[in-house]
Amino acid sequence: MRGVYIFSYLLLSAGFASAATIIDDFSTGSLAFDSSDSISQEGLDTNSVLGGRRSVSGSALGSASMDVRVNTTEGAFQFTSSDFGYFSVSYSIDVENRVDLLANGDTAFVLSFSFVDPGFWRGRYGLTVDGVRYSLASEIFALNGSGTIEVPFSAFTSATSFTPSEIVFSADRVEPNLRLELSSISTIPEPRLAILLAVGALFTTMNCRTRRG
Repeated sequence: MRGVYIFSYLLLSAGFASAATIIDDFSTGSLAFDSSDSISQEGLDTNSVLGGRRSVSGSALGSASMDVRVNTTEGAFQFTSSDFGYFSVSYSIDVENRVDLLANGDTAFVLSFSFVDPGFWRGRYGLTVDGVRYSLASEIFALNGSGTIEVPFSAFTSATSFTPSEIVFSADRVEPNLRLELSSISTIPEPRLAILLAVGALFTTMNCRTRRG
């Protein structure tokens, strides 16, 4: 039984050994608009927005109504429009604010959605890093309510360091009257590594106890 407790402790410890890098948790820089617009925000809290700079743009076909906002009360980027819509949320990171995302053992971006209307089945959705685009369409179409999408750093680079200067989450032809809410973009470590470290430590502990017995 004690081994189980040790395993649980080590698993948790290994899992949290690498602190995530927050790209945006939407807790700062409230904004809202209901017609085509592009808003750039400077000087945001760098603990909540990587580099402290965020740009949000949105539009819809014709004179369609739309709702684009960073809702800091709920901590989410929210978008919907009455006709096909378009948006982008982008981060331009100055040299002095760039972070090597590989330095702490992280291996992927994770996009956490607090709500996605079921029924998305067309349109273009993507995460673009330094000009390299990764399609998120199939993953977003599979969401029903809340959920997360992981995008490996290997989709953008094979280098031993990864210090992006621009990160963009964007969508083209969002379906009419369907709502999307993104609660955060951050990084995560390789989960299998954490599990392997914990399992290895557990077996080492068990072997030591066996030898002493």
